Amino acid sequence: MAVGSQVLTQFADVHPDVIDGVAAFNVDAAALYMIPLLASLSFAVTQSDKYEYLREVRKMFEESVLPAVAPLGVLGILALSCGAGVGEEALFRGFLMPWVDARLEGLGAGADVAAMGSLASTSLVFGALHAITPQYAVWATWASVLFSIESVRDGLGSAMFTHTLYDFLAFLYVIVSWMPDRESDD
Repeated sequence: MAVGSQVLTQFADVHPDVIDGVAAFNVDAAALYMIPLLASLSFAVTQSDKYEYLREVRKMFEESVLPAVAPLGVLGILALSCGAGVGEEALFRGFLMPWVDARLEGLGAGADVAAMGSLASTSLVFGALHAITPQYAVWATWASVLFSIESVRDGLGSAMFTHTLYDFLAFLYVIVSWMPDRESDD
């Protein structure tokens, strides 16, 4: 995705391109953006027995996601997280946001309206593409808004780092917390 996004930025004449955007990196900001992400994850994991919408997410993870991800081991999960964090940020924040922003400005929208329109529309698409349940789509849209704000304020590299680290920690936490007991299946 990252390479494809870089090619698209070159083809569509989007500036800055993905490679230039990655150079902007702020680890302090990345740590701050992790707080609401990890807080929402902790809430989902610890409260999944209390709320129906969280039970649905948990069930989907237990049936589909965890059996596919857990066997990868820590290094495989790190590679998966890097692929998602870097690739999705390159596509959504490195290419799509600036591309939509430029198109909206070209249609006569003011800079602020175009920026908000690109942030909102790309976040909605991001959420829709992560819709393993309707509730998870809402959460992913919210996370996308955070990644978008971080990318604009602190650089594409920071958003990539935050997304990658969050995915890695989230997969590990959810595997430890929600992985069905294999002995009970025997």
